[in-house]
Amino acid sequence: MGSVKKVLFMFACLSLALLLPENTIMADEKNFVVQINITGGNGEYVVDILDDQYYAEMKPTIFVNTDLDGDLVKVVDENDKEMPSVLVNGEVSFTVSKGGKYFITKGTKRNTPEGKTKRNTTPKYVMPKTGVE
Repeated sequence: MGSVKKVLFMFACLSLALLLPENTIMADEKNFVVQINITGGNGEYVVDILDDQYYAEMKPTIFVNTDLDGDLVKVVDENDKEMPSVLVNGEVSFTVSKGGKYFITKGTKRNTPEGKTKRNTTPKYVMPKTGVE
């Protein structure tokens, strides 16, 4: 009887692991999943976001863990347009309105979003919903 419970427990864990999305980030307090691929290191990162029609409406904030020090960061899109961004404890955050490639490097000036105060803590990660309640 004990081995049946172990097999059922392992099956349940495997099923849950298969349902969890890989390389996804939950947008600010909304049930909206951004499909993202992050590459790079040593102070240079490429964030590739699959395009979705809802980004313009939802404007999700992306959080990327980096090895950057300090609080100055530069985020540019594929058209070399600089994006408002914030660096706190190595974590870069910026808001997107469309998919595409975004490039993160060390900044030389502050480029925080207008009307927002600079955050000084790392936000809590919220696990995406899997459809299993």
